[in-house]
Amino acid sequence: MTLALRPMSLGEILDRTFQIYRSRFWVFVGIAALPAVALMCLQIANLFWWKLRVPTLVPILGINFGYFAYTIGQYHFYLFLLILGWAGSARAVTELQLGNKVSLHSAYAACLRRWRGWLGITALLWLIVLIIPEVVLTGLFIGIAYVSSEVAKSSASTMEALLPILTGLFILAGCALSIRLGAVFLLAIPAWWTEQAGVRMILWRVRSLSQGCRWKLIFARFMPALIGLVLNWAMSFTIRFVVFSVARGSFNGWLFRYYVLSSTFLFSAAVIASLVGPIFPIAITLFYYDQRIRKEGYDIEHMMAAAGLTADAVPVAAAAENAIPMSTDSAGAEVQPG
Repeated sequence: MTLALRPMSLGEILDRTFQIYRSRFWVFVGIAALPAVALMCLQIANLFWWKLRVPTLVPILGINFGYFAYTIGQYHFYLFLLILGWAGSARAVTELQLGNKVSLHSAYAACLRRWRGWLGITALLWLIVLIIPEVVLTGLFIGIAYVSSEVAKSSASTMEALLPILTGLFILAGCALSIRLGAVFLLAIPAWWTEQAGVRMILWRVRSLSQGCRWKLIFARFMPALIGLVLNWAMSFTIRFVVFSVARGSFNGWLFRYYVLSSTFLFSAAVIASLVGPIFPIAITLFYYDQRIRKEGYDIEHMMAAAGLTADAVPVAAAAENAIPMSTDSAGAEVQPG
């Protein structure tokens, strides 16, 4: 499907996002399914085989840091693989923009040919957008909570009331910082694929390229997250109702229901992540092209390249330079006396 290159509003970008998604549904679902299935396999292996116990570390200010670290580790494992797959989605959208065919194999094969830059841009975005906000805000939270606990030593009730407020404020601050950094830098994925430039140069470039569309990027980032949240809630309610209605009699044991519910939840979460996952990477690729069209005239550049005009510009200029001295010499020869 060849798509016209022109500036678009937010509504048009979202509409085109779903058009592209529907046009190659299984390709984009396949790209998003790889990180979702990898996380599901890891969780199922732990549920039935490894059965790792989350260490119950000494709670500090009421927080079990063992469970916290385990949850954050799983979360980051999935997000790293998710961002890794965005390059394949950007490549697929680019090829569709040009009217070329695309498949799951071709999307990843093209990225594997540049595997160093692929891993580099993924790792840097993961570090900038996720790790740095968490480390900074966690350090500030521990420091402020410790100072508050020292100040309120004589009043345990004051600290118990203050801790939930501090926790909520720092969670919101961490999310806001991550979202803000994402709006600045996440265009680096399609930029890296399209422009074939170095990782550092791409990160520097998208800081200015993303200006003017950052709030749109934030909206596009929230939309699939909200869709996934609603679908997960609906599936969770449905699965609980079905399992508790069917598993009766000899199958009414708590352990049986725990394994059935857990494995079913993991499978449904992977399916939902695979279905919702392609929306945002398709959208940021379209935002990237939209920004280049608005700021750099990429649509005109693309049309000129397609018409072969940019290739002829250099020979014509060279011919003009060569023609000037020749005409001057001939003119001079004409006025010289015979």
